[in-house]
Amino acid sequence: MIKHLKENKILYIAFLCAGLFIGSLMVDIGGLGEGKISKEYLSGATSSIFQTGDKTWISYDNPIIEMTVLNDINCPYCDPSKEVLAIKQNISPTIVAKDLDVKTQGGENLIDLFDIKSLPAFIFPKEIERIKGFENLEEVLIHEDSYYMLDPARVGMEPLKILGFSNMSDAKVTIVEFGDYQCPYSKQGHEALMEAVKDYSDEDVQVVFKHMPLSFHDLADEAAMAAECARNQGAFHQMSEGLFDSDLESVDDIKAVAKGIEDIHFEGFEACFNSEVTRSRVGEDKTLGQEIGVSGTPVFIINGRFISGARDADDLKEMIDDELN
Repeated sequence: MIKHLKENKILYIAFLCAGLFIGSLMVDIGGLGEGKISKEYLSGATSSIFQTGDKTWISYDNPIIEMTVLNDINCPYCDPSKEVLAIKQNISPTIVAKDLDVKTQGGENLIDLFDIKSLPAFIFPKEIERIKGFENLEEVLIHEDSYYMLDPARVGMEPLKILGFSNMSDAKVTIVEFGDYQCPYSKQGHEALMEAVKDYSDEDVQVVFKHMPLSFHDLADEAAMAAECARNQGAFHQMSEGLFDSDLESVDDIKAVAKGIEDIHFEGFEACFNSEVTRSRVGEDKTLGQEIGVSGTPVFIINGRFISGARDADDLKEMIDDELN
């Protein structure tokens, strides 16, 4: 449940990086959000906080670090300014952000190096090792060659765009839905999505459902497995709708949904339901979700755009139309 998880999520990096801000590099407080760094007053500073004219300065021991912000510069919903500000506030104001488009050769090289699946991505040079408290910061960094990348999952940073998901169907708009059959927010979001897409052709819009069974729902894995077994018999949609509409309290409740679907041969369904292969198939969806930053349900990915939490049908339809126009 997105709502439940967000109430308890605190940016992990804020705790890891406490105490990083001391020293000798001058930073103008009024310009922190823009990354304005002043070197003119490095010599002669006698205090960690002082005034020069109408500006207040703080001295830091950390070096200037050029952080690469890998992003899609043509994406209208991919503004990383809030994330950049959070990084400066929680790691060091001496970080200077440099934009790099995902479609450049340099961008493609970084995608390959770190197996990047979502944007924006924040990459640091080896010089980040010189920052005070790096041994703590290192816990939320992924290290490859001479570069470090901030791990968005470890710091609770939701992605803005997912790479590669528009290839999951041949429609103009592909919507990937991550859901949990025992989550009331998933049910609400799923119903809104079905209402939003009902008037579009398959050529324009297709929905791909991915399982994200949450650990605190005791039958979520089994319900997802049942849906996959129904898929094997061409009855995924009927089973999925039936699971969302049922009050699941036992495995027998799940099997009852299957027995009520005419197209399902129950003996074959049960053999599939008891198979570890089916459990692994559900696990693949869950792993994929975790890799791209899905931490609760529902999540909708509309041609790569990451949308967390239930939305009403009109909001979803507007996003679909934006992609079609």
